[in-house]
Order: sequence, then structure tokens, then C-alpha cells
Amino acid sequence: MNNAEYATQTIKAKAVALCVRSLTFLSSDVVELVLMPASPEQIVYREGQFLSIRLPDGATRSYSMARGSRPDGQIVLHIKLRAGGHFSEMLRGGHVSPGDTLTALGPFGDCVWHDADATDRVLMLATGTGIAPLHAMLDSLCQRGDPLPEIHLYWGGVDAQDLYLHRWFDALAAIEPSFHYTPVYAGPLEARVQHVAAGSHRMTSRTRIYACGAPAMVSEARELFVSHGLPPERFHCDAFEPALAAQMPTTKHVTVHARGVDGACHTLSLAEGTTLMTALSARSLMLGVCRGQCACGTCRIRVDAGSFERLPGASRQEKRLLAVLDDPDTHHRLACQITLCQDLNDITFDLPPPIDSA
Repeated sequence: MNNAEYATQTIKAKAVALCVRSLTFLSSDVVELVLMPASPEQIVYREGQFLSIRLPDGATRSYSMARGSRPDGQIVLHIKLRAGGHFSEMLRGGHVSPGDTLTALGPFGDCVWHDADATDRVLMLATGTGIAPLHAMLDSLCQRGDPLPEIHLYWGGVDAQDLYLHRWFDALAAIEPSFHYTPVYAGPLEARVQHVAAGSHRMTSRTRIYACGAPAMVSEARELFVSHGLPPERFHCDAFEPALAAQMPTTKHVTVHARGVDGACHTLSLAEGTTLMTALSARSLMLGVCRGQCACGTCRIRVDAGSFERLPGASRQEKRLLAVLDDPDTHHRLACQITLCQDLNDITFDLPPPIDSA
């Protein structure tokens, strides 16, 4: 699929049952989870996209696909095991085993590969398991068998153990003269990778950047490279916080009116200063798969005309995602991008429908 085709493609996420084929430790704290469709239904994705695993209590955890798309529907995830993490402890404690069935939601995200030619220079920046979507892109390109464009990969870790795919990238660099791999060790991950890359490359209109990993790294990389001349539309990113950020307590509330797909109207008093998505997710009225990163579209709402005029304008990133979601409407907005304040008191909107099950 070329870039023009993707620009007009609509994204419709669905829920699919996946069977656990294997769990393999790639390092002391990174697990490779291999999943296969449990029915003819598959999650068809583009390299760089992600899915969410729905846990038994209804919580979701999001992970990027780590390998190129396969005809048999196989999905590979790289999962960082975090102390006290809900899904991490399930994996570490043996509560997920080969043969088990998990429910996955997806695909989500628009940080996908864009075809490049001989005049393009591609920079890939990653920290930690942010390498997964970049590995998927490179895996897919290698499957095609076409010559690679000029690609420079910078992957940050504290030590060699953190760079659990080091041998794979080293081997690729040895056989592909247009692929260059630079491991970046030590120092704060958020402050290193983008600086090393920026010191080695001049930005041009033919540079394209993919940045995946720590939100602080991604945010600073965007600012750094755009300020050095990179066209903003040629910066693609995938950044996830490990958990929802805690909200500051407040004594002020905003009243909203949310209509469900069954026509029932919920009048809710929500804390000022939170995002609409966070408040509605806490009441199980919507999903917040990407945790406010404006990447999944599961929190899309349709706002009544009178209320819509009171909302602050949408960012370029929000407009871009809304444009590729299914059934677009001029009164759609993303709830994760709406911060509740007194100016929005008594707004009315339609909740999104639940994601279809396979």
C-alpha cells in the first residue's frame, strides 16, 4: 500500500481472540509473546501500528507489533516486564501460558512506514521496547527483498542487555550497505538518542524520522529536528506512558451529557482539569487505549453542533487521525484531547460504540 492509498484508508478496530503460541525471554525483563488467531478472524495491520490486550478485569495494555505482517495472522509483541505491572506480573507469574486465549483490540496508530526512494534519508530513533515497531518495519522491508533506502537506526539503552535485538541489527548492517545501526549506551535514555542522531545528520526536505519509545525522548526529538529544518509532516512517532498519569484532585466539576448507542443519556459531573477521555474511561463508558497519545481513535465522540463551537480547535495530529477513522463526521473530536473546564459545562455528545467482537 502506498502513501496515497493509506491517506484515504479508513481504520476500524475490532476485538479478536488470539491464542498464545509461545513466550520467550529476550532479556531478563523483556518477553516475546507470539500470538495466533483463534478463529479465521485476523487483525490485519501495517508495520508501526499497535494493538491492546484486554485483561480479565477490563483494563487494557498496548503494544506495537514487533514483526512484519504475516499471511497466517501471526502477531509478535515485545513486552517490558515492569515491577508491579498488572500484565507484567501475569506474565512473570506464569498466569499466561501457551494455549491460553487473549482478547486483542486493534489495530491502532498511524506511525507507519512510508515508501522511500533513493533520494530519501530515514532516521529511526528508539529507546527500550520502542524498537519493536521499527523492527517490524525493517522485517517487512527485508521480506519484500527490495533494496533498502538509506536508513540510520539509533537505539538507546543503559547497557548491552537492554539492546536485546543487537545481533539482528548488527547482522543486517553487515549485509545491507544502505542500513546503518548505532547503539547508544549509558546516560538518561530520554536525553541521548536524539542528540547523537542530530549531531550526525543535517535535516533536509527528504529526511524522514520515526521515533518510538520514551515520551520525553519523542517529544524532545520532534522539537529538536523540526527546529533544525525537518518538515513537521515527516516526523512520525509512537510514544506510550507505562500507565495513566495521576490526576490532580480538584473540587470543581463540569456537567456533561453523554448519549449511549442505546439512546440512553448519562448526565455526569466530572472533575475539572482532567481529560474527557480519562473521566469517561473511569466510568467504563469508553476505552482509552493509547492513554491520551492521540493515536488510537477509540475515544472519538460526536459533539452536538451547539457544544462543538465551544471546544478549542483540534491540533494537526488530532485532525490527521480523525481523517483516517471510519465514518468521518465534521463534528467528531477525540475525548483525550478535550480538557474539562467551566467553559464546557453542559456540553452534549454521543459516546463511541463498543469495539465489535470477532
